[in-house]
Amino acid sequence: MTSDPELAQHVELANAVAKAMRQADPLGLLHAGSDDDYDSETAAVLSRLLGAYDVDDVAAILGEEFSRMSGFDVAALRVPVESLATRIWNVLVNYRLSG
Repeated sequence: MTSDPELAQHVELANAVAKAMRQADPLGLLHAGSDDDYDSETAAVLSRLLGAYDVDDVAAILGEEFSRMSGFDVAALRVPVESLATRIWNVLVNYRLSG
């Protein structure tokens, strides 16, 4: 998914985050048969995710990256972003515990 060497060692985490983002589709980018529309957003989120300390950090990262990359006002998407942040936080906690 990514060519960044630091992130390449976290393939399992990257795949789980990408799956969560595709399933949530908070920006409504996915269309029938498309599963790579969140690749840029996923890579940007992953580059900051390892420094997250709690679900609020994850929500802030998602909001900032979605706003930066899409130009959307994420305040209007607050519920989907918070829901996705919770899912990604759980993925991150499980990843940290398994490593």
